[in-house]
Amino acid sequence: MKLKIISALIIVLLLVVGCTNDKTQVEGENVEKAENTVNSKKIEDESPLSQKEQQKEAEEFLEQLETTKNNTLEKQIENEKGVVQHQIFIMEKLGLAGGELIVGKEVKDDEGKRLAEKYAQQMKKEYSNLGIAITVIRDGKEITTVEID
Repeated sequence: MKLKIISALIIVLLLVVGCTNDKTQVEGENVEKAENTVNSKKIEDESPLSQKEQQKEAEEFLEQLETTKNNTLEKQIENEKGVVQHQIFIMEKLGLAGGELIVGKEVKDDEGKRLAEKYAQQMKKEYSNLGIAITVIRDGKEITTVEID
C-alpha cells in the first residue's frame, strides 16, 4: 500500500513539475516575445532621431574635410620637370596640409625625395600652424614621404 501511495505521489510530483516548467517556458517565451516587440518599437521610435544625429555628425565631419587651394603652389608644381600629376590639399580645420606628386619613370629616387622635401618646406613656411606631408609616387609605388610637424 505504501508503495502505491509513494508511486502515486512521485507521478503527481513529476506531472506538476513537468507542467510547471512547460508553462514557465511558454510564459518565458511569451515574455521574451513581448520584450522584443517593445524593444523593436523603441528602436523604431528612436531611429528617426538617431538618423538625424548621424546625418548631423556626417555633415560636421565633411565640414572638417573642407580643403582650400593654393594656386601659386599648384602652378609651381605643374611646371616642375618630371611631375606627371599632383594633388595638393590644405585642411586647416584638421590641422593638415600636404599632397601627392606622381612622377614619371625618368625621375630617380633621390630626385623624388628632393621634390618632396622642397614642397614640404615651402608649405611649412606658408602654413606654419599645420602638419605637412608630401608623398612622391612613381609607377604606383611610393618613393618617399616627407612629414613636418
